[in-house]
Amino acid sequence: MPEPQRTPTRLLAAIVHDVIDRDGFTTIADLADAVKARCARLRIPYDAATITAAIALVARTRPVLEPTPGRPETIAVDPSPISTADAKAILRRLGGRPRPIGTVRQLTPIEIGCRLRARDRQRALALIMQAIVDADAVCTALECRTDADQ
Repeated sequence: MPEPQRTPTRLLAAIVHDVIDRDGFTTIADLADAVKARCARLRIPYDAATITAAIALVARTRPVLEPTPGRPETIAVDPSPISTADAKAILRRLGGRPRPIGTVRQLTPIEIGCRLRARDRQRALALIMQAIVDADAVCTALECRTDADQ
């Protein structure tokens, strides 16, 4: 009975199975590096896309990563914000000193408009300057070409 033809992905999938059996991995990057090292040692040509496809093929039939011991799957998040007094206490415990921050007044709509217009003017000026530089370069190139033709 003839042996089934092995595609590069299936060959690399067999290597992935062997690498997982010998060593456990907690990240896909470590697994991919180990597969690359094994392929290099065996002188099997590989590329990143084929290794990724092989790992995906193996992942359909078995777990490819070991669970990380002692690490919870989900991390509980405290939804309540920290108070200013608590933040100051933590900062003091760490040896820091809280600095007072001055109050900042809110900008009026007129001030916001003036700042936006000033920023727009600066951008327009930059675009015009770039257009002038580009036009100068074109003129210089045309002058050089005309001088060469004569």
